[in-house]
Amino acid sequence: MSDRATLSSLIESIGTEIMRVVVAPAGLQVGLSNPVIDDPGEPTPIDSGDLVFAVGTAADSGNALRLLDTAGRAGAAAVAFRSSTPLPAGLLQAAERAAVALLWIEPAMAWSQLHTLVRSAVATAGVDGGSDELSGPIGDLFSLANAIAAMVGGPTTIEDPRSTVLAFSSLDEPIDEARRATILGRRVPDDWLQQLQNDGVFRRLWAAEGVIRVEYPKIQRRLAIAIRAGGEILGSIWVAEDARPLDTAAERALTEAAGLAALHLIRARSSDDLVRTRRSGLLRSLLDGNAVAELLADAVKVAVDCFATVIAFRLPEGSPGELAAAGRRASRLVDLYCESARRPAASALIGPTLYLLIADREAPGRERFEALAKDLLGERHALLPPDTLAGIGSTLPGLASAPASREDADRVLAVLPSLGPGLRLAAVETVQSHVTLARLCEIARREPGLLEGPIEALVRLDAQGKSHHVETLRAFLDTFGDVASAARSIGVHPNTFRFRMRRLVDISGINLDDPDERLVAHLQLRIRRAG
Repeated sequence: MSDRATLSSLIESIGTEIMRVVVAPAGLQVGLSNPVIDDPGEPTPIDSGDLVFAVGTAADSGNALRLLDTAGRAGAAAVAFRSSTPLPAGLLQAAERAAVALLWIEPAMAWSQLHTLVRSAVATAGVDGGSDELSGPIGDLFSLANAIAAMVGGPTTIEDPRSTVLAFSSLDEPIDEARRATILGRRVPDDWLQQLQNDGVFRRLWAAEGVIRVEYPKIQRRLAIAIRAGGEILGSIWVAEDARPLDTAAERALTEAAGLAALHLIRARSSDDLVRTRRSGLLRSLLDGNAVAELLADAVKVAVDCFATVIAFRLPEGSPGELAAAGRRASRLVDLYCESARRPAASALIGPTLYLLIADREAPGRERFEALAKDLLGERHALLPPDTLAGIGSTLPGLASAPASREDADRVLAVLPSLGPGLRLAAVETVQSHVTLARLCEIARREPGLLEGPIEALVRLDAQGKSHHVETLRAFLDTFGDVASAARSIGVHPNTFRFRMRRLVDISGINLDDPDERLVAHLQLRIRRAG
């Protein structure tokens, strides 16, 4: 058995419904190393053997031809385009010239989901799991799904406890619409999921020690079994009835497969998760001021004097359990996204906020962080839950400056809800005035004496409900002393406004001819309203 994934083994694992080879100038046995996401706005380095995902590049564009040329010169194995129509002939010719395989991807498949599939298939290729047909490569869930399908006798999916598809068989079995939608969406469709929940199928599945049968009109009969390890539910296996009836022998085979699937799931998540867990723990400690930057630099594989930028993602409110589950999933997906784009990064969940540290060897352009955050918050295939907010902290030299960047990101999150509905993302430099005002409010709460001065008398009188001194003075200062504009802003006649101004000056003793006194009064009014 080869110790490296090939184009042939990848297609065999994933299936031709999702990925098809259009041309393969070097043959199907070309070796694959890593799946790489290519972003036209920020080209990713391509290495020998890479499988390049042409994200955001139309197959009929000049950029597609340039990408193939770049991939060919770098020695990439293949370039994949997602398209609802056949790939153009010019693209096929360019792939032949570049000696790079050209792949077509089903348009309903999200790039992030496809990356997970490919990464799993490539990472586990060639690891021998023993001679048993059912064993397959250790950790290769797709080989396991194929083996289960062969032994039990029907199309198979392996799913996590949230009904997200981890792997599926690809033995050219006939499939019904429910299975097709599940494979393409990489999770059980919402309407089908709701039906199963309403009918108590999941209650039976999680409570049963063995196999349960699921029967509905117009879809193939199914067997399902929970995958457990030490009392923990790791997921489930679903097998649809094919030509062969799903009898008691099929149930025994599926029961045996569930035990092996548990070993696969534990093995598959252990090695990568250990690395990410260590990285996450070091980042959390650094952000809290309890770790040495050199340790995180070693884990992220960057120099300690690199540039650090923290992006804070505030997850939507929910119960502690829901928030923990959403946070774990978001952290894993964000890590995978950064790994696929080869961005040195680490993430850590602290309370309801997921912090992402991006490390750059040279001073980066700030626009790339907004593009990254937009990708993660994207509407169609978002990696983060809906209504997540994002604040981009400052870029500072040295990993030790990450806590300062985090503080800026937190301050952006604090002011974001007040900047208007629908705004989910901002960088600290674009909302600096709001952040500065919020910081002044914090200082004033600690030192209330900063709000003392002439306007206190006006505030006390207005509190009695017989005057509008504060509103009048604020309008005057907001319009730089333009009486006509100020009067219009609060809906009074200019003469009335002038009378009010003379009255409040007499009461407070404020000297509006002094620029320092005007500045302090204006700040005090803004802080009082904001605070």
